[in-house]
Amino acid sequence: MSTPSGRDKRPASSPLSDDEIPKRSCDDSADSSYLFDPDATIVDKAFLSSTILDVGAAMSIKDELKSALRDPELLDIISKAVAVQVSAQMRSEISDLKKLIAKKDREILLLKDEVDNLEQYSRRNCIRIGPIPESDHENTDDIATAIAKSIGVDIGEAIDRSHRIGKPPSPTDPNPRPIIVKLTSYRFKAAIMKARKKLREVNVTKVVPSAHWPVLTGAANRHSPGSRGTALAPKVFINEDLTRTRASVAAKARQLKRDKKITDTWTRDGVIFVKSLGDAFHRVTTLRELEVLDT
Repeated sequence: MSTPSGRDKRPASSPLSDDEIPKRSCDDSADSSYLFDPDATIVDKAFLSSTILDVGAAMSIKDELKSALRDPELLDIISKAVAVQVSAQMRSEISDLKKLIAKKDREILLLKDEVDNLEQYSRRNCIRIGPIPESDHENTDDIATAIAKSIGVDIGEAIDRSHRIGKPPSPTDPNPRPIIVKLTSYRFKAAIMKARKKLREVNVTKVVPSAHWPVLTGAANRHSPGSRGTALAPKVFINEDLTRTRASVAAKARQLKRDKKITDTWTRDGVIFVKSLGDAFHRVTTLRELEVLDT
């Protein structure tokens, strides 16, 4: 049955057709949460409201702090409290750094001592002879062999190598450089060190005639007291080849002997021996150990 307008009236309870369901474009994806959570709009509003309240509270606290900091007395109290806190923290950090530095210093000293021990061990077959004047085209192997023979030690072919060590003589430092001799075996070095005291009785000018020995007179002439113009050598030494550190220790020990703070000192196998005033023997290899005896 048709209506006067010619259109069919759909009952109010009838479902909508697919063509009449409202469509949402793909651009509405930001608002599509309502399809899954009908209360999403309410939650968003609640979150926004709480955020506004938090911001408001923060602004209120900020204003209160600004107002409080205008009070000079309160500002002074806060400044002192901050300074105390910072100072305590800095003192703690400085204390920790000092402990760390002290630990590193101890480790460095131990490493230096270990390096010095290794270096000294590498020199265990070496001796130094001097002072013997230098000359052109000299043969240090021949000089060392002659000196050793003069004290009763025949080193024969036991020299590995020999040479002068240090800077050449100059007008400001005319002293001849010592001769360093590396032997092929420790037993030759030990024999020379044991017999070296015999050099006190040796006229080395005859042992090494090629050297330009200075002319000594009077008391300086050890072999002909009272004579003048005789070409004789000054005292010649045979010493162990020590590292720079141990050479400093040995020199310091000799100074203590001259100052009569110790009775005697000598070296053996790179170790400095010291005899104290109480006749006690001490082995030292570092200045730290020697300073204990000097106190």
